Amino acid sequence: MAKKIEDNEGRMPDGKFAEGNKISVGNNGGAPLKYSTPEELESFCKGYFEWADKNPWIKNDVVKGGEFAGTPLQIPTQRPYTLIALCHYLSLSLNGWKKYEERAEFVTVTTWVREKINNQQIEGAMVGAFNANLTARIQGISDKQDLTSNGETLTFGAFLMKSGRSESE
Repeated sequence: MAKKIEDNEGRMPDGKFAEGNKISVGNNGGAPLKYSTPEELESFCKGYFEWADKNPWIKNDVVKGGEFAGTPLQIPTQRPYTLIALCHYLSLSLNGWKKYEERAEFVTVTTWVREKINNQQIEGAMVGAFNANLTARIQGISDKQDLTSNGETLTFGAFLMKSGRSESE
């Protein structure tokens, strides 16, 4: 027979633990971390990087000319590191990863991981292994060019003066 809410020791009428109860002592809320130490998390992250290096993407192509033209080719291609793929490897959600990033004891590991991912993506784009435009967008890198003002800060009044118009037009 199921317990009634009134019978739940240490709980409030809504079912939540009452402050000072003995049942929830030591639990700051939420599920326990899957990786309990920074060293354990780092070890599994290194496992992801090794796996990604040993398991390249296979690009399907064909021989373009000559005697073997049209023959299918399978070309191994460097697998880019991504935070999402790392999370899948670790069996974590992206939000789960962010919980590690928020904890002071894991900051060194999570920062190293993000820097390693960013570095591999950027270097891969620089040498042509990855699509440079897509990498720039993922990394939040943009090439901003000023095509109109030659670097001058323009106010609306200055714009009107340069264009030969007045504010009353």
